[in-house]
Amino acid sequence: MRCLLASISTLLLYMPAAMADRPSFYAETSLGTLLIDRGEQLAEEVNETVLGVEASLGSGILFADVYRITPLGAQDDLYTEEVDFTLGYAMDLAGNGLTLGGSWLTYPGSEDTESLELFGELGLAAPFEPIFAAFYDTEFEDFGLEATAGSSTEISGTTVYAIARIGAVEPGEGEGWTYYGTEFGAERELAGGLGAYARLRLEQSSEDTLFRSNGSQALSADNNGVAFTLGLTYAR
Repeated sequence: MRCLLASISTLLLYMPAAMADRPSFYAETSLGTLLIDRGEQLAEEVNETVLGVEASLGSGILFADVYRITPLGAQDDLYTEEVDFTLGYAMDLAGNGLTLGGSWLTYPGSEDTESLELFGELGLAAPFEPIFAAFYDTEFEDFGLEATAGSSTEISGTTVYAIARIGAVEPGEGEGWTYYGTEFGAERELAGGLGAYARLRLEQSSEDTLFRSNGSQALSADNNGVAFTLGLTYAR
């Protein structure tokens, strides 16, 4: 499952480089205590890695990237590794940002079915920078909506931010759920195209889609979770 806002966040971060005549390359890797996406837990201890390229095309930006989820730790066999291949296009729409694209979701080493997920994201040039996103899985007919809004400021060369999110997922089969939460983070440019960040995400779901370890290979279901992530970014 592709994080809804991953592509537009990357584009906003690297858009100045992408508007140059030559393609821009970007990469991101992180370690997290939990991977929460759309109110659902995808891993307990996890490495997320993104490798991508983007270039100006017409009045917008064409981008392609590979996103990998690698479960880590003692509970890694309870989760599925995931590799997503994404192609998308971001453009300015009357001062607002619109991103459209698709992700081919694959699960190496497992028998899980691959699928194509279509997504769209609209970021408004308005107070609290609201972003509205939607996805549709063409294989499983899963559908979801998510909205975020927040604020950021710079303190001694470090950007700190806080956002709130709310969303709903309606699977093609089974019960749907809603979720809401907050995220706090700090991002800082280092040198030579490197950057670093820390994020804290708190999520509450209407269903028991998150889990807690109980000291064995079994996990207890819960409807809330806290994830802390440290990461590095690179753009050239």
